[in-house]
Amino acid sequence: MPRLGVVIPCFNNADTVNEAIDSVLGQTYPDFAAYVCDNGSSDGSAARIAAYADPRLKAALHAETIGKSANWNRAYALASECDYMVTLHADDRLAPGALDILAAEAARRPALIHGLFRAIAYDGAPQPGRRFPFSYDCSDAEFRELLLLGNVVAVPGATIRTDAFFAAGSWSTALTSMQDVELWWRCGAFGRISYVGHCLGDYRAGRAGPGLPGHSAEHLTWQMDKLDAARSGRLRRAAIDGLARHLRSVEQALAAFPDPVPPARLLEAAARARQVLSAAPLVRPGAYRRQLGLRLAYAARRALTSPFRRSAGT
Repeated sequence: MPRLGVVIPCFNNADTVNEAIDSVLGQTYPDFAAYVCDNGSSDGSAARIAAYADPRLKAALHAETIGKSANWNRAYALASECDYMVTLHADDRLAPGALDILAAEAARRPALIHGLFRAIAYDGAPQPGRRFPFSYDCSDAEFRELLLLGNVVAVPGATIRTDAFFAAGSWSTALTSMQDVELWWRCGAFGRISYVGHCLGDYRAGRAGPGLPGHSAEHLTWQMDKLDAARSGRLRRAAIDGLARHLRSVEQALAAFPDPVPPARLLEAAARARQVLSAAPLVRPGAYRRQLGLRLAYAARRALTSPFRRSAGT
């Protein structure tokens, strides 16, 4: 039975941090702890965290505010005694029974476990959306192809084997928005990646509502960096198609949410992406459909091999 550490970095989340903590403390799995690391909040978050007397909750309430990734790293260091570390933002919620599902999957010893999520508005109202319902696992190269076509890892409940987290270099402090995707990318080098077709938690939209995605410039740059570094034709094709897919979403957002002065960094990244794509082989339409087809193939493979694994005692 693995020991699970649920890590909740917090910064000015007084409106939602109680929901996040309560969703963890209400889990039925017997061997876990919750580690909440407050990054010098000024909105009363620390007082809300400090009000809990449950011994399973380990709080680190810092007076100073440091960078987002740096705070995530000191939060995860608190859980280094655990076998697996479960990611939960302070404005998200774990689903009931999520830790039982994660612990069962951890018996396979994957480097990363992720799964289904439910999208909710800032006020908690459920939002529509399609979710992939079938469990699968994949190799490093297979997982990287999926990531290049579009991120498939939802943060609520994303669970990293502790030794893989530190071997992969923790959260990158050089990134401000893509540090999670970069860590998922690295994790495959340390074991297989598992996806569970069960809801692990609720992912909450920001308070500001619809608008230009704040991470888009960094996402485009990350995608172009991976294209430059691609070692195989298959990954290069996925990087090209994924870059084109994200650039289209950026252009649609720019048209839908006109800004008198769009961020210069975003405009520069979009212009560079267009230049890269103009020199690349013909972009294949349907990146999402190809990604879905790959996931279905991996789910079928797991369904076919699982009976043999059970009969072999694994």
